[in-house]
Amino acid sequence: MGRILGMVTKVASLLPLLPIPIALIYGELSCVTPFLLTFVAMLAAGLLLERIPGDRNLVRPRHAIVSVPILWLLIPLFTAIPFHLCEGMPWLDAYFESMSGWTTTGLTVLPDVDHAHRSILFWRSLEQWVGGLGLVVTVISILRFETPSLLYVAEAREERIRPNVVNTAKEMWKIYAAFTAVGTLVLWLLGMSPFDALNHAMTALATGGFSTRSDSIAAYRSPAIELATSILMVLGATSFVTHHRAFKTLRVHPGSGPRRLLNALRHYSRDLQFLTLIALVLLTTAYMCLHSRLPPLESLRYYGYQAVSAITCCGFSNANVPDFPDHAKAALIMLMIVGGSTASTAGAVKILRFLIIGEAIRVAIARRTRPLRGVIVPKLQSRTLSEDEIIDAFAIAGSYLFFVVLGALLLAGCYGYRPVDAFFEIASAQGGVGLSAGITAPDAPAGVKALLIFHMWLGRLEVLPCLATLYWSLTLLRRLPPGVGTLARHHRGRRAGGPDLG
Repeated sequence: MGRILGMVTKVASLLPLLPIPIALIYGELSCVTPFLLTFVAMLAAGLLLERIPGDRNLVRPRHAIVSVPILWLLIPLFTAIPFHLCEGMPWLDAYFESMSGWTTTGLTVLPDVDHAHRSILFWRSLEQWVGGLGLVVTVISILRFETPSLLYVAEAREERIRPNVVNTAKEMWKIYAAFTAVGTLVLWLLGMSPFDALNHAMTALATGGFSTRSDSIAAYRSPAIELATSILMVLGATSFVTHHRAFKTLRVHPGSGPRRLLNALRHYSRDLQFLTLIALVLLTTAYMCLHSRLPPLESLRYYGYQAVSAITCCGFSNANVPDFPDHAKAALIMLMIVGGSTASTAGAVKILRFLIIGEAIRVAIARRTRPLRGVIVPKLQSRTLSEDEIIDAFAIAGSYLFFVVLGALLLAGCYGYRPVDAFFEIASAQGGVGLSAGITAPDAPAGVKALLIFHMWLGRLEVLPCLATLYWSLTLLRRLPPGVGTLARHHRGRRAGGPDLG
């Protein structure tokens, strides 16, 4: 396990070097040293972690399932250094911002985004851009592991573009980079500065939602930019398997350019997750607009954009979400829990799992209403669903919803927030969305920030790997030698001024 932690940390240590040119271009020399310090700290930690005793040539399933959640706690701890040293943020706030970046959540406690260092703004966007595809997916595309498929699954990835996980990771990065380049160019042509265009293209495709403006997309007051970022968000939340098939058709399909393009677009019309995403956006937008007092076009513009932002788990906003009525917030909560497609950069439960659950329920009802001699098999389109797929869908969705409810009850019960706002904030944090009901702020209680950090981490890895890590940690504590437990109890007794029970 130490080798996995060490190798990933060493590769991630190169990322803090990338904002240094931005700092030099904009004359932010005070930020160069913090980025260099982050690089050195991560590189040293990676070298130390690699020296942890263990079988260097074997990656067991439990190593993968435990090491990946640990990495998602460890890496943000190091990458919080620039936030602390450059922006003067307290350590908890810096860790919150870093975790929000890597998990592509987009909730922010940065005091003044409009006047923050450009290198820090780029650093936040870079975290989301890499975190969108995943730390491990990035490292798998660069380095060789003995069993990369175990790490791939441990980072909440299932579908593959190619049979080989390494080639799948490389193909995903090619598509991701191509979309980012095109998105940057389009946003630049629509009026954003080159710096803003790059940052927003990165965070839109990562479905992260960090912006270079305090008012997010609303600051630009441009329907064209809103439309362009909506398309980028949907592309990020669509399965990369579908993108790969479309790109492949464009390259190899015979015929003229328009004919190839039409055949490529047909792959999206055959993707049930993509069609469901569009349908949910349309239905939710219609529901919110019907109950809105705004003019029809304004209602469609603002509620429609928020619906896209919520289901894609991006978090861009062109309106003041805390002012939304409760029924609109409730509708957005549902979208934030559903999320985008599997094999995408979106978070939450994922559309595919709800489709599987719906099919399993349909089959269960049909078996009770049809003749006993009939054989009913659960299918999704033309594919027969296995028992393991159905169990996994119920397990992930059930545990996910349990923690959303638990977190919302803690937030409302312990801190007095309105229940709908508490559910909204927890669903946003756990789904990696970034829309806020007004709870997330620099002056929010430390307990609130810590709770949201936990939910960001939990949701990014789809709960089960995190629960496995917590279970493994408790198991290790139980296995501590008797002397260690005695010493700990003795120390606690002395500090409390009580009797020595050792």
